[in-house]
Amino acid sequence: MIVDKVTGELHKSWTVKDLTNTWWHTIVNSEDQLRQRIAHVLSQIFVVGTVQQTARQDYVRLAYYDLLVKNAFGNYRELLNDVTMSPIMASYLTMINNKKGDPNIGSHPDENFAREVMQLFTIGLEKLNLDGSPLLDQYSQAIPTYIQADIEGLAKVFTGLTYSKEERFQNPDNIRKPLVFARRYGTRKEHLIGVHTVPMICMESHHDKSEKHIVNDTILSEGQTCQEDIDSALDTLFNHDTLPPFFAKQMIQKLVTSNPSKSYIARVANQFVNNGYGVRGDMKAVIRAILLDEEARASAGTYLNFGKFKEPIIRASTFAKIFHVTANVEYPTKNPFPNGGQLFFRAPSVFNYFRPDYTIGSDLISENLVVPELEISDASNVTSINNGYHWMIFNANFAKNASATAKRLQNRYYINLSHELELAMHSTDELIEHLNLVLLNGTMSKEYKLSINSYIESLPIKPTYSKSRSTKMYRKRVTHAIYIIMSSSSQKYLY
Repeated sequence: MIVDKVTGELHKSWTVKDLTNTWWHTIVNSEDQLRQRIAHVLSQIFVVGTVQQTARQDYVRLAYYDLLVKNAFGNYRELLNDVTMSPIMASYLTMINNKKGDPNIGSHPDENFAREVMQLFTIGLEKLNLDGSPLLDQYSQAIPTYIQADIEGLAKVFTGLTYSKEERFQNPDNIRKPLVFARRYGTRKEHLIGVHTVPMICMESHHDKSEKHIVNDTILSEGQTCQEDIDSALDTLFNHDTLPPFFAKQMIQKLVTSNPSKSYIARVANQFVNNGYGVRGDMKAVIRAILLDEEARASAGTYLNFGKFKEPIIRASTFAKIFHVTANVEYPTKNPFPNGGQLFFRAPSVFNYFRPDYTIGSDLISENLVVPELEISDASNVTSINNGYHWMIFNANFAKNASATAKRLQNRYYINLSHELELAMHSTDELIEHLNLVLLNGTMSKEYKLSINSYIESLPIKPTYSKSRSTKMYRKRVTHAIYIIMSSSSQKYLY
């Protein structure tokens, strides 16, 4: 788990940057890459930003990410329950300590989580067919999945929830070793962190026990306990006909293509409904269906409108894995990559960094196509990202100094280009084919290859050069080739 990676032994205090870099280290170096990738996708659906104070607490944010990692290969129903009972989510969406209404003073339960658990986490705004198309009424109008009365009924369900009394971090047996708290976290703060990382509990005296009318004309009986109401409500949402296509489309968009075909959505949604063994919501079945589908595995250009714009985090993590980006210390306090409008767990709102239905330009709009990730792409971000890769490629290409202790060296990164250098010394064509494979998924055109080859070969390496000078020039060829590709438009797309 990622919280296990955090150690106060290396830091006297923690900031957002420290925890962001700990997360970077984990997603780049963990052996469970697919699980980490799915957890990242889930973090953009079950969003916890940094508006609320609780959501900014370091260990709390990483504990929430651990929750997503744990459920990445589990069942959606359990995932939905764990997110609902998470105190950080409850704090972020103002559900924590939500009390039943009082008619004497005209108070009502907070409706924030009740609305978002439907709109963003389960069923969206409109009822869908299994292929993701809108379900229409007799007047050919889309049918809303819920109305205001459903929100009000569901808000009553989520009353009476508060922090657990468990002092997880005060009990040495419960500390996730080798986690060591930084010195500024005393016993009192360890306790506060503890109650923010374990599931909430119900206070029945504050729970609304009246009859509740929620989505799908479901009625929850009067007198049910807090937990009974929550279980019934989540079961209703989990079994809603719109959940499978709603979730399937979002997962496909974030993993494979922004504009999946109806048949692709339907195939994945069917796996959500039934994994082949009578189980609904099996995450492994859904993931397999997405990644092994014929549309996901077909050659480039096979399917019209296939592909997606890569989000900055995915581009950066892929680069780091390909070129083995490492640092002089295990958990450096400096992030090597520019944020590009997207930082770990710092979405500006519950709607994530970008909306799944975002589009731009008359051509895309007329074709009913979306480009979600472009919502955070502007001139400033593009320039920042390119400058970041320029620094990493041209300035971080040095041998690691494992014994470095100075602060200025502890925060330095390096990339390992030994394999690329070997290829360049043997053949420019081999270098280009390698970069084509790892950076462009083999989609580089013949013209593109010739253009890069021509430029790279123009960087002279003369027989009269010394060995060290020749090596330096080969390294220059490698770095220039990598930067040309990383700054190109084709590297920003997955297709």
